[in-house]
Amino acid sequence: MAANTAPRCLGCMSLLTEDGVCPVCGYDPSKAQLNINYLVPGYVLGGRYLVGKMTSCDTEGAWYVGFDGQQNFRVWIREYAPKAIIVRDYDNGIVRPLPGSEAQYKALMSDFEDLCSSIRRLSSVEKVLPILDMVRANNTVYAIYRYIKMITLESFLKRSGGRLSWRHTKKLLMPLFHTVAGVHNAGLIHRGLSPRTVEIDQNGTLWLTNFSIAAARTNKSELSAQLYEGYAAPEQYSQSTFQGTWTDVYALGAITYRAVMGADPPSAMDRVYGDDLLDRTVSPDMTDSVITAINRALAVEVEDRTQTAERYIADLLANEGSNTAVYTAPVARRVPQQADDDLILPQSVFPAAPKPQEEEPPVRSRFDDLMAPAFDEKQREEELSRLKAERERRRAENKKKKKKNRRKAHPILLLILSAIVATSLLGMAVYWFANTYLADLINAVQNSEPVEKNQQGVVFSQDETEEENGKVANFVGATIESIQSNTSLEKHYEFKIVEGRSAEYEEGVVYEQSPKSGESLVEGNKTRVTLYVSQGTDLVELPEVIGRPRQEVEMELAELKIPYAVIPVLADAEPDTIVRCNRNPGDQIDITRSEKVILYVKKDDGEAGESSEEEDNDSEIEKVPSSSRTRPVTITSSSREEASRSSSSSSRWASSKDTSSYPGLLKPRNS
Repeated sequence: MAANTAPRCLGCMSLLTEDGVCPVCGYDPSKAQLNINYLVPGYVLGGRYLVGKMTSCDTEGAWYVGFDGQQNFRVWIREYAPKAIIVRDYDNGIVRPLPGSEAQYKALMSDFEDLCSSIRRLSSVEKVLPILDMVRANNTVYAIYRYIKMITLESFLKRSGGRLSWRHTKKLLMPLFHTVAGVHNAGLIHRGLSPRTVEIDQNGTLWLTNFSIAAARTNKSELSAQLYEGYAAPEQYSQSTFQGTWTDVYALGAITYRAVMGADPPSAMDRVYGDDLLDRTVSPDMTDSVITAINRALAVEVEDRTQTAERYIADLLANEGSNTAVYTAPVARRVPQQADDDLILPQSVFPAAPKPQEEEPPVRSRFDDLMAPAFDEKQREEELSRLKAERERRRAENKKKKKKNRRKAHPILLLILSAIVATSLLGMAVYWFANTYLADLINAVQNSEPVEKNQQGVVFSQDETEEENGKVANFVGATIESIQSNTSLEKHYEFKIVEGRSAEYEEGVVYEQSPKSGESLVEGNKTRVTLYVSQGTDLVELPEVIGRPRQEVEMELAELKIPYAVIPVLADAEPDTIVRCNRNPGDQIDITRSEKVILYVKKDDGEAGESSEEEDNDSEIEKVPSSSRTRPVTITSSSREEASRSSSSSSRWASSKDTSSYPGLLKPRNS
């Protein structure tokens, strides 16, 4: 199929009749705030997919609105780009892992590809947002999702008055439970089910979206976890507990709780007592078996929780005599293909119902039944107040029981406490020994006074009046490059360049001259002027080191050429983590002197104990050879490059790509 050549809005991919602001979504490319860490609107992926604005980003990557130029319909584009371990090359958009994260980046990208491949293999019966294509480009992977007009379940519940009766909740959520069961049978676990990751279309069908790899949904993993409080299971906050289908069952129970109660359940980390969240008085049409099923799905302990989605469905439907709606499984149907003329976004996700004829009764839709309020507002507020008071009462009772149980001293608990106290005393002894007998080493490193940042050089500006008056011009503060490139100075001056260190001027900037400005020029001959050019300062600002891994800190200090020494100590921290430093972040370190930054690193108890006995000996300090402190470290970008680059360079990058398939495409302008 021929590629679509009509100009489109990069904010919603609607057709544009003229350049400027989009009449549908109001997107103005001239005022768009571009983020150089992500793809620039207007980029063409794989010669086929037009990339629009970024709609959201998370720890795993970013979402863009897009357009398929061959099939002529809108798509969603998901980019694998974990921001914690990557940087983007601003010149060509290529994603590169940070130094030391190459293997981790490839392993997580392989997990992302496997997840997307599994989603593509799901049956069309499953209401999972389908993946149409996968593209490899820019040293990463892109998943192309079908675009379906939907809103989140959270938005739908708010439009429905905040909560639903159990009869409407069951009718709405039961298809979702079957979808999750089908996903589990395919070997997938979502780990992020919540009213914000489940969406509903115009037909009232719930869709499962926002799958992520396990590292993005587990606390303290390689990536910063994205957990939905109240819906994330307790095992997702720890790496030592197994996750499985029961993890998603906890989220399904939390979603059910949100629908019938009108509020998010408490966080799993706050439910240490494991009390039941629902009781018989929650809703008049909820039976004891239904309440028990929801409470079992929300059990804090894995062994007490419902293990599978199928079992959760069976528990909810166990009592045939309950006052609930009869559930009928949805008929499998294909996802409708989007025509090009259907791509303009409507004013509302739910179109207004047509006005009924006078002789015919109004037609009720599936949404009309779901939007019907279950209780009036006054009854709802009274019910919520009563439930809140009841919950506080149960928590108070559980706290009393737990406090009473604490009075009974357990021998194992006493043994653990004794070990903790002994370890603390040993750590204090090591700390006292290090500060007492290594005082000469610590005091040798003096805190230097903070200095102002180096002055940046300016381009030399020729002042003809100075030569006309026979006076020497002022070159201090100008870059030597701009002075040497000024050919008009050759008829008056002969320059001699002397390099030196300066704490006030950046590298390549003239910080002194002889003769000084204002002195007389030599008549009839060129005046010899000695320019003293700064090689930069010997003072380097110390970065934040405490709480960071030792290998990462050592690499950064080596890059900055800051000499350092490492002392292993006992501390309550992760192994190989910097727990203390003799200098503060932001201190100016003179790299030409012999002063060292002392890093105190957490080691294993046995290893630290051996070092504490030999701390008087110089051999216990892991001195870094000069070659390792001065070796270059390959970094794809630096803080200066990030500050100097602007959105205009990003726009030039986007426009330089192959856009032959989109001759009418609007080019982004500088904001």
